[in-house]
Amino acid sequence: MPAPENNATAVAVATPERAATSARATPAVAAATPERATTSARATTAATSASVAVAPAAASAVVTAAAADGLPVEPPHVNEGHPEHVVHMWQRYAFETPDGFDYLRAGKSQRVGYRILMAVLFGIFFVILRVFLGFRLRGKENLRALGGRGAVSVCNHVQMLDCAMVHQLLHGHRLYYLTIESNFRVPFIRRFVRWGGGVPLSPKPRRLREMYDAMGAALSKGSFVQVYPETVLLPYARNLRDFATGAFFLAVRNDAPVLPMVVTLREPRGLYRLLKRKPCVQLTCLAPIYPPQGMKQSAAIRTMAEECYDAMAHAIERIEGKSPEEIEGEDPNASAD
Repeated sequence: MPAPENNATAVAVATPERAATSARATPAVAAATPERATTSARATTAATSASVAVAPAAASAVVTAAAADGLPVEPPHVNEGHPEHVVHMWQRYAFETPDGFDYLRAGKSQRVGYRILMAVLFGIFFVILRVFLGFRLRGKENLRALGGRGAVSVCNHVQMLDCAMVHQLLHGHRLYYLTIESNFRVPFIRRFVRWGGGVPLSPKPRRLREMYDAMGAALSKGSFVQVYPETVLLPYARNLRDFATGAFFLAVRNDAPVLPMVVTLREPRGLYRLLKRKPCVQLTCLAPIYPPQGMKQSAAIRTMAEECYDAMAHAIERIEGKSPEEIEGEDPNASAD
């Protein structure tokens, strides 16, 4: 199942300290710097050039309406400042999220169909990921630490099949993916996106509110809601990019934990050196992060986003800075310091 590109709502996360230490100089919205573009070897000029965008008048009206509804402000999918998509697929069909959309697909036949489909896909991708991508999975103990509680799962978005990697970890749990509406317009793939738990992100505040309400209900029943806070797919990017805060809004609003994961890359070794030109991949599940208590919602969202970003950035630095033998048996939550 190709990874659904994701536009998680809200402003990007950045602090002066982080801008100094990790080249994330971001004023108020996500803005790529030339230094970071160089180190992460981004594929296109549009995705790498430094930019500070201002929402146009039409987008500002939507932002104002969203803020009035208690939604995160400045969602990237109505803001010219959000990262540009570098992976494009043919969109043959028309689709716009209607009012009253069935986000949960909780009917009996839908639940049974979901279980059957996901069991089949789990088996197929178990083989594909390991044979063709050299896939490894670590940190399962951090999933068990949730004790059956639902969570908002977040991951860097660097591989077309990273949603299949997430499913390898969360197999057996009901999983929803927040994804852009255009993925529901792509022939063939749109069916798998829908049947596999894809949830469209509408730019309309009313429909966003309905989606957040539905995902809150899913979390309360022990389901997982997968969000890519970097918002767009950038294949084989090594540096963690700026976050949007929609995932953390959802977590704080529902007092739900966030389960961070990182996809890291390693050079092919052994037989893979003959079969692959691109890096092998590993998904590492990190320790859950819980919403801070006693804060205003906006402060709690930002605090949680910052904590999650730091944990993921440190994990990527630690894992990619060592050989597979060096990290074997290490604590996946260990600091990079």
